[in-house]
Amino acid sequence: EVPAEHPTPTLDDMFSRADIAMYAAKRAGKGQIALYDSTMVLPEAADLQYRPLLIEAIGSGGMAVVYKAKCHRLNRLVAVKVLKSDLAEDADFRRRFRDESQAVAMLSHPNIVSVYDRGSSDGQLWISMRFIDGTNAERALAEYAGGMPPDRAVRIISRVASALDYAHRHQLLHRDVKPANILLAAGAADDE
Repeated sequence: EVPAEHPTPTLDDMFSRADIAMYAAKRAGKGQIALYDSTMVLPEAADLQYRPLLIEAIGSGGMAVVYKAKCHRLNRLVAVKVLKSDLAEDADFRRRFRDESQAVAMLSHPNIVSVYDRGSSDGQLWISMRFIDGTNAERALAEYAGGMPPDRAVRIISRVASALDYAHRHQLLHRDVKPANILLAAGAADDE
């Protein structure tokens, strides 16, 4: 429950703070993404009553910012991907964002992140998906001075190849395959 003394910010307000916080953290050389005030929530989508509590920004790409969030309706952590404010005005980006969520939601594979929901709040499009508590392959690679152990690398690559093959069989193409986009669950080295 959000205290009444904390008004619900718009997504534009959150992106402004998120962009500034991420820029400041990177500029400081820490490479960390700043935590959010725990009172921030995604504005309610009238048709879904979807109100995740945004906990922290966990990533940002060319099209969207991804947040770790708490879904009160299902009482679980989720990742919420929100189309960046400046792109939300572009009909082509909005279409691509909606198409992506619809296409991925139709997939069911153990190595593809599940999409739970999608919507629009105050003109901002969002996608709710499974939260992966862990790291990504780019950070995991950086942990090894002499390179990742071959058995772990093969395990990761095999699972990525399986996921891509599955997506391709369903006429979907991942257009940004790179280590930073390969999520690895914490404590699951044998099950990556």
